[in-house]
Amino acid sequence: MRCIIFVQRVITAIVLQDLLNTLLPKYNSWKTKFIAGHNFGLQNQSRKKQNEIVEEFRMGLVNIIVATSILEEGLDVQSCNLVIRFDPSPTVCSFIQSRGRARMQNSDYILMVKSGDSVTCSRLEKYLASGHIMRKESLRHSSLPCDPFEDDQFDEETYCIASTEAFVNLSSSIGLIHLYCSRLPADGYFKPTPRWDKETGTLYLPKSCPLQPIRVEGDKKSLRNIACLEACKQLHKIGALTDNLVPAIVIELAEVEEFGNLHAYSFLLLLLPFFLNIIS
Repeated sequence: MRCIIFVQRVITAIVLQDLLNTLLPKYNSWKTKFIAGHNFGLQNQSRKKQNEIVEEFRMGLVNIIVATSILEEGLDVQSCNLVIRFDPSPTVCSFIQSRGRARMQNSDYILMVKSGDSVTCSRLEKYLASGHIMRKESLRHSSLPCDPFEDDQFDEETYCIASTEAFVNLSSSIGLIHLYCSRLPADGYFKPTPRWDKETGTLYLPKSCPLQPIRVEGDKKSLRNIACLEACKQLHKIGALTDNLVPAIVIELAEVEEFGNLHAYSFLLLLLPFFLNIIS
């Protein structure tokens, strides 16, 4: 059992964690923990602590994570089989990202909506329709023939992980580096991004990244791609990218989240029968 419950407010995550850890031990040995942004003012939680919780989740030591939007992107847990949106997704992007956390075959994605809230129901129906449209378009584009790159280096230069068959090549390396940098600590004034110096052929990653500047030589048209691919290789070797070639770190949000109204107890009343059904 691997379950992620998405909420909007930190106080909601803390209360749900306490409620689940109080009620569930009467029926099973499942353990619940919460993950939220670093500077939320209620209970200090470092990025190291967040990553430890994610690792416990992967290993099965933690069965349920109650999280804010911090985990909507980048959490790669193949065995996650249940995702619950306790609070409705504010955007279609948030909806799709949170739904994508349920990776296991025959997994469930549950949306909780207050009874009689027709506005939210209408919005979620539009999100579902948008997801179907995007999937249909993706499948259509995937069937279209692709023109070959002018430079065949893009087909030759590939970094592949044998255990997972995940790979990154010159054409996808820039996007992966930007994705990795987006997971580094940030706040309202600073967003970590890579910097490319085309004059010297040097890739500079944010200071919070352990890699030194990467300087490469070769065809000027593909120098940036070559540097990013080399950075991907080095990040994987030090464990900053998983064997699925996704960032192994959790986003650290440096923003104070507001207190808000809780409907945690009604949530438990609705959710507990579902958990009990799984146990039996």
